[in-house]
Amino acid sequence: MDWFMGKGKKKEKDGLNEREQPPYLESDWATQKLIDVNMKNFVYRPEGIDVNEWLATHTIHFFEHVNVFYGLVAEYCTPTDCPSMTGPSNMNYQWVDDKSKKNKCSAPQYVEYVMTSIQRTITDETLFPTKYGQPFPQTFDTIIRRLFRLLFHVLAHIYAAHFQHVAQFGMHSHLNTLFLHLMSFDKLFKIVDEKETDILTELYIKLQGDRRPSSNEDNQSQSPNNSQSFQEDTKNSEVSKVPKSTADSTDTNTLAVQSQNMCQN
Repeated sequence: MDWFMGKGKKKEKDGLNEREQPPYLESDWATQKLIDVNMKNFVYRPEGIDVNEWLATHTIHFFEHVNVFYGLVAEYCTPTDCPSMTGPSNMNYQWVDDKSKKNKCSAPQYVEYVMTSIQRTITDETLFPTKYGQPFPQTFDTIIRRLFRLLFHVLAHIYAAHFQHVAQFGMHSHLNTLFLHLMSFDKLFKIVDEKETDILTELYIKLQGDRRPSSNEDNQSQSPNNSQSFQEDTKNSEVSKVPKSTADSTDTNTLAVQSQNMCQN
């Protein structure tokens, strides 16, 4: 498949400039969502639904919508403007190929790798079976964790480098809703290491608003390993710091359809 261009204002206190706040965290933007819903209605697995089927369906949904949003800003994401795959808090993502070799690449190249890899994975019947009775592979939890990490990297780059472009198109509410949906699903199933998603935790909290879960609710994981998180899998993506000078039941497809339709209009 195949903003407002302003910058966040620096606050001054006692004559000293504080750290510049990212545009997506400014009050005018950080609370805007497509619809005001309790996200747990979209992510809790209904009784009787196989957990792997639930994970697979949502992985495909998130892939399709992240792909749509990257397509929205792709013309601004060039090797010249985005020479590296950056994220908030000076994060830099490096691609690791099938031979475990780290590759420094531009953001558009990285995203191309991500989308190609995920597309290949979700269309592989041995990994994402579609026929009734065909079992999921024993490594399915590791596969899901890897795909979610890669999708999070793309969203992180969009927020860090292209949120102004998204807002210029008037699509920031849609992006925030997609991010909140993905993160709510991730938190419930404990898919991505919190040390990695921490860079956008402040945004996640702002978007939750008064709907932040209680401590007991937040700790109730529905992962295949009960309360255990997915095991660490670093293959196909490495994360490092770069210098600061470098940049109840609800139909789970309702949110997706509304977001996608708005993106296409």
